[in-house]
Amino acid sequence: MHGATLLVLMLAAQDAPTGTLGTGERIAPAPPAPAALVDPFAADSIIGAAIATHQLAEPLRATAGLIRRFGVERRDPNDTPWVVRCFDEPWLVADVARATTAPIRSGLPPMQSLAVTAAQALGQRYEPSAGQGTLTMADTQGAIFALDFLANGARVHRVALLDPVLERLACDRSELRRRAIGLAERSARSVLLDGPELEQDLALIRASTAAGWAAVPALLAHLDAELPRGIDWPAQETAAIPDQLSGAIDGAILAAELVDGLGWVVVGSAGPNRYDMDAVAAVLDPGGDDRYVWSLGGAVDSVVVDLGGNDRYEGGAIGGPGSGVACLAAIDDHGGNDHYRGGLLSIGAGAFGVGLIRDRGGDDRYEGGAWSIGAAMYGAGIVLDEGGADDVRGGTLSQGVGGPRGIGALIDRAGDDRYVADFGAPSAYGTPATNLAFSQGVGYGFRRYAAGGIGILFDAVGDDRYEGGEFSQGGGYLHGLGVLHDAAGRDLYRADRYSQGFAAHMAFGALLDDAGDDVYWGRTAANQGAAWDASSAVLVDAAGNDHYRGSVLAQGSGAMQAIGMLLDLAGDDRYDAPGPYVRGESGNNTYHCATGVLSFSLLLDAGPGAARIGDAQATGTTVTGSANAEQPCESRLHGLRIVTPSVVAWPALPSP
Repeated sequence: MHGATLLVLMLAAQDAPTGTLGTGERIAPAPPAPAALVDPFAADSIIGAAIATHQLAEPLRATAGLIRRFGVERRDPNDTPWVVRCFDEPWLVADVARATTAPIRSGLPPMQSLAVTAAQALGQRYEPSAGQGTLTMADTQGAIFALDFLANGARVHRVALLDPVLERLACDRSELRRRAIGLAERSARSVLLDGPELEQDLALIRASTAAGWAAVPALLAHLDAELPRGIDWPAQETAAIPDQLSGAIDGAILAAELVDGLGWVVVGSAGPNRYDMDAVAAVLDPGGDDRYVWSLGGAVDSVVVDLGGNDRYEGGAIGGPGSGVACLAAIDDHGGNDHYRGGLLSIGAGAFGVGLIRDRGGDDRYEGGAWSIGAAMYGAGIVLDEGGADDVRGGTLSQGVGGPRGIGALIDRAGDDRYVADFGAPSAYGTPATNLAFSQGVGYGFRRYAAGGIGILFDAVGDDRYEGGEFSQGGGYLHGLGVLHDAAGRDLYRADRYSQGFAAHMAFGALLDDAGDDVYWGRTAANQGAAWDASSAVLVDAAGNDHYRGSVLAQGSGAMQAIGMLLDLAGDDRYDAPGPYVRGESGNNTYHCATGVLSFSLLLDAGPGAARIGDAQATGTTVTGSANAEQPCESRLHGLRIVTPSVVAWPALPSP
């Protein structure tokens, strides 16, 4: 049974990237090496000493060297600097993952932290600034000016981002939007892009290299602005709704003005309103329970600032709130229990554009389709939720997904939250009652054609529940880097095949949990620090009494010339998995057999506390696996299981 399971895994992964777009050149200098939690060649570290004692340094160098070689030979013009760093030193994947979330945790103002995160992910230079400060606004006309400043200023950066692409394709933004939607639809159905639209998709992918990526962090920084408090909105005089907006707005408004280069700018009222966002470019709403509706969608730049109320943001089958497809789409909601609902490419999604939702408080609900809720390809898609207990439900490719040359981030700063990504596309393996997720902190590339980007799901505080399908919860696919980082609370992680710190096909993934008594449940195969095909993946749990329930190729296991690691740094822990290829034991290596290189696997349980493997208490260091002289590629070398009372702590990171 286990052999059949691994065979399915192997067949699903045979098609390694061919380097169709590879140049063999770096697209940007890699960031400085972060402080190392895992230094396998330092004799004074627990891991390094064990590797030296059991003569595993050279086998590990060979595995890392092969991963590095593939990273150079199959380099893509859109490889991100963080991925380049992981190719260069694949044992640093945990530290690189922590470095991607460092700006978010640094104490920088929220929008500045997003600008720094995007700049680092896209290989651009950006220095944190003081932002725009508080905008001048004393009345409705001042509100119009403030919206004009925010939306038109951001539009300037959007122009710098996309105009080179439009020139390369010789098309307008409406056509770019159409092509981007088609690419998103096809990539959500299958990891392969083969089909009648392939040449069109490849032309779009090639044109992406012309984009002005420095405009993305600049655009996010431009939106770092506050509005003055204390304006007596009910005392402001109401205005008539212009004939051109008849039927597009319900409720009283305070002002409406047609702004050159932007469109209609509207200041709502303190009462309830409905806005047709296909007709309105920018809204400032002072309060009330409001409804924002996207029906047809379009390549239209938009900014919404809502100061209060329990609001509904609703889209259709394609697009919706925060849908930055060939445009900028930003929402800044200051409070209330809000509901965001959309389809493909919605709720903080970017495709050749920037989609941003900032929700500053309230118990919110997010419901998105494919490529949603902090997801992007060739741009940025970000959801920043700053408070409340939230319910987050997305389809395939949702909740912190970085597609090719994309930074996708879902950041939640407070509350007990639930994240669900177990519906959408059916299982890639025909597994009943399971769906293909590629969600919850995933870097996702297009097989054979485009390197993945950076996907981040960061949750700062709360007892959270993560429910995912296949390929979910901190993982990379085809030159992507995905990170799920939970900083505090007692958490539950449940997912299926390839999950909870995974990577496949020359990619990198990490699940980092800093505190709390946590439960990890990975079904079917390849969970909890599992890497496949010249990749590196890790699960790091820094504190708490934890329970790991895995399956096959799990709990620190690499196969097909990969590096898989599970590191638990403190607490009383239990590890259950039926095996084989579990708890620091490697799988086989038939993919790149001719190289003579094998995989490397590691389970480290450190610090005060007991470790139980099943019902038995574990201690000491065990060299796992066995050689197969007749079929060397079937050898299950090399691996370590280390259980030690020694304390292992993460080195401090420098401020971004």
